[in-house]
Amino acid sequence: MTEPVAYLNKYLDGSTDITRFKPSNEADVVSLSSNVIVSSTPLYTSEQLHPRVKMTQKQYDRLMWEKSHTNLLACIDYFFEQDDNYKFGLSSENLRGDLTQTDIARAWLHPETIKIVDE
Repeated sequence: MTEPVAYLNKYLDGSTDITRFKPSNEADVVSLSSNVIVSSTPLYTSEQLHPRVKMTQKQYDRLMWEKSHTNLLACIDYFFEQDDNYKFGLSSENLRGDLTQTDIARAWLHPETIKIVDE
């Protein structure tokens, strides 16, 4: 399970705040507020903020090549151009697969969200 990246902390006086960590000891509570903490609720995980983009090694390699040699629009065009179309009677590779334009853009902007899967 992915650890939460933000917590909603509620204090005895009714005040609340949001932190990137769950207070675990008295020192954390004192540094956050002069109040005693009543509860700390996880808000969301890193996975929820940046969903993983699943792609094959071939898709990843092409995306990285496009990223270093072209721009995002050209990259999206290339992926959709190689979508099992027939050109001159020959079938091109199905490079796009299940990827959407949003997936390609997300992977372009946040390569750390890419998860390589088997073909």
